[in-house]
Amino acid sequence: MAEFDVSNTDAQEFGFQIQKEGSENTKVSYNVNKQRLFVDRTNSGSFDFGEDVKGKHSASMLPKDGKVKLHMFVDQSSVEVFGNDGTEVITDQLFPTLSSNKIRLYSKGGAVKLNSLKMYPLKSIWNKSPVETNLSGWKSISGLWADTINGKQGRSKEDSFTLSSENAKNFIYGAKIKVLDDPVSNSTGAGALVFRSDEQANNAYAANVDVLNNQVKLIAFRDGIGKDLIIYNDGGKLDLKTNTDYRLKVTAEGEHIQVYLNDKLVIDAVDHTFSEGYAGLNVWNSTSLFNDVKFETVD
Repeated sequence: MAEFDVSNTDAQEFGFQIQKEGSENTKVSYNVNKQRLFVDRTNSGSFDFGEDVKGKHSASMLPKDGKVKLHMFVDQSSVEVFGNDGTEVITDQLFPTLSSNKIRLYSKGGAVKLNSLKMYPLKSIWNKSPVETNLSGWKSISGLWADTINGKQGRSKEDSFTLSSENAKNFIYGAKIKVLDDPVSNSTGAGALVFRSDEQANNAYAANVDVLNNQVKLIAFRDGIGKDLIIYNDGGKLDLKTNTDYRLKVTAEGEHIQVYLNDKLVIDAVDHTFSEGYAGLNVWNSTSLFNDVKFETVD
């Protein structure tokens, strides 16, 4: 919450750069000459909002008693701006990279007086995560991850990971995976169970539901590069669809790895690449939801 005195300023523009890291940022600002409040997502990241979504939204707003007030609510994937006590309101989605978490105050063309600035941390609206899972200690490694009422959501155009604190050798691991039809990013890819991973998911196994290619795969990531070990498509008869829950389960005991799709054994493999590591989730070229995520170690 900030108040600026514009009664005697030579600044052309001023405000905040939020979700900032390097050149990546979103501007929440005021144009003095045009007397307009605006949110500019031109440099907000690599996420493609689509042709119908503009990078900059603005609204006409006159100073009040020579002052401009900006009241912002910023969370992981959105910003809501109230100008001059709600005279004008702009709301936008943001998809910054994980490292873009800084805020910068700026002015352009001259100085502006900042009368007051107050910042408050926002607490989660959830007393606990709404995602059904017995795993904990989740840490986003890459991509955009959030707990929603529909499950743990991951979004990325590339392979992206979130890992739990569960580390095991032998286990049974399952989840409901739904790959969404995303008209904004125009991408439909895959969601996966990750297991026996290192701390940065550079080396790990993944078993995925690949809707784009209509396949279930067992993948080994080595130094961040994924290689398909086994691909199942039921002889070309597999008919995977977006917006549909698929129950994927992995059992691992020593070198023996089995993958089940809706309780049907579809991959039966022997591989010795990784013997132990963390359990997590992966998305590729998609927005995917994961729920009923259950992990059970086996002696």
